Amino acid sequence: MKKTVLFLIAILSLFAIACAKKPSNMTHEEKAALLPKKLQPLFKGPWKLDVNASSAMNAKAILAKTGIKADVTFDKDVGKAAQFMAKTLTFTFEKKSLNRAYSEKFGEGLLSTEETGWVTVDDDAKNLTLKDGNDKETAYSIEELEEDEKLVLKPKSGGSFEVFIPKGKTPMAAAPAPKTAETAGSPATPTAALAPDARYKKTSYKAGDRVVGKWISTSYYMATIKAKSGDSYQVSWEDGTSGTVKVDDMVPVVKLKDVKVGDRVAACWHSCRSPLYVGTVEKKTATTATVKWNDGSSPSPVNEGSLALF
Repeated sequence: MKKTVLFLIAILSLFAIACAKKPSNMTHEEKAALLPKKLQPLFKGPWKLDVNASSAMNAKAILAKTGIKADVTFDKDVGKAAQFMAKTLTFTFEKKSLNRAYSEKFGEGLLSTEETGWVTVDDDAKNLTLKDGNDKETAYSIEELEEDEKLVLKPKSGGSFEVFIPKGKTPMAAAPAPKTAETAGSPATPTAALAPDARYKKTSYKAGDRVVGKWISTSYYMATIKAKSGDSYQVSWEDGTSGTVKVDDMVPVVKLKDVKVGDRVAACWHSCRSPLYVGTVEKKTATTATVKWNDGSSPSPVNEGSLALF
């Protein structure tokens, strides 16, 4: 009897294996569903480079690091041509296996060129490597990956940020990147050198709240809350671009009545489109707080709605 049961189990197991769907018969969607959850958005569909969003992100990084403005944007016919010729990345699988592959296409239609190869990516969607048909490898860090929203890659060789959006989604319109002050005398050290005091952080925000949020791993910028997204919030930066900020990397913008002389603050200098700077409130009036900047720059008045306790 025991042998009969084992024999039946063996037969059923072989039957189950024979009936199991082979990779060669699976659709792209079925293969993608087998991936770790964090990787699934990457394989959902083609990603088109957004030339203006990429330019704005790189300008913001340069500004935060050096104080130099680099506000190159593509407008009108030039913008349309640049977007038309921009590359499209598609992550897929080999036809008869679960091996991960990619195609990198430049341009559209008859003017396009395409390259294919293999892709390796961490299960936690932090690192990605493309390997072409000539065994040339290009390694990237995945800075952001939001389903139906954005993919941000940065070459590990030290290249520029590349911002991709789902193909078919409207790209960012030409808009100036954050600018530094046009006159001399701005503080030299932005908020990158410091982090907000835990006392001033909040655990939740609502749409429309004004905050000072951390952009990538550099400085803090003024932003407006759009929506909650897990343990983060989708925000609209002052320069018109969008992003996602963790709740621990932001503090609320405060009213002047909630600030007192001696408080450390992050505040706008000249323009709230630029990175905020850190200083101490030296004196107050009914409409402004005079901030003594940390780097020794001349104190200057800051208006209502342009500072946060830091």
